[in-house]
Amino acid sequence: MTGKRILCAVLCCVMLIAGLPMASYAEESAPAASVSEETFAVPDGASPYYIYTNTLTASLSISDGKTTCTAVLSGHSGTIKTVMMRVYLEKKTLWWWNEADSWTQLYTDDYCYFSRQIAAGSGTYRLHVVATVTGTDGGSEEVSAYSSEVKA
Repeated sequence: MTGKRILCAVLCCVMLIAGLPMASYAEESAPAASVSEETFAVPDGASPYYIYTNTLTASLSISDGKTTCTAVLSGHSGTIKTVMMRVYLEKKTLWWWNEADSWTQLYTDDYCYFSRQIAAGSGTYRLHVVATVTGTDGGSEEVSAYSSEVKA
């Protein structure tokens, strides 16, 4: 009987040690582009400047059990070749967000408008939009936006 207890204690210790997180270190590398080491304060309301994209907005409304998902991307005139817009309807579960539905749309214009209406169950929702914009010069940028949270 004591042999089984000793074996059980040894196995428990092995399992505890094997489950401990291991420390790992990553080698620091130089940035890909030349970047100044200075830190700049960003004023309130400031937003990043994009080469091809002027604005991206995501909006969500829920009324009478219908959810309307809208995303609008406005680009700098004549700079956009294609826009791949991925739109995610997310539902809050406890403290995190899960994908409830998603759509992908390809555009070839400086102005992109996306709208879908679906039935929604009860809960808290938000819209997450990710747009990959390819410019006429061959470059690309990724822009994202979130809507406000809406309760159904």
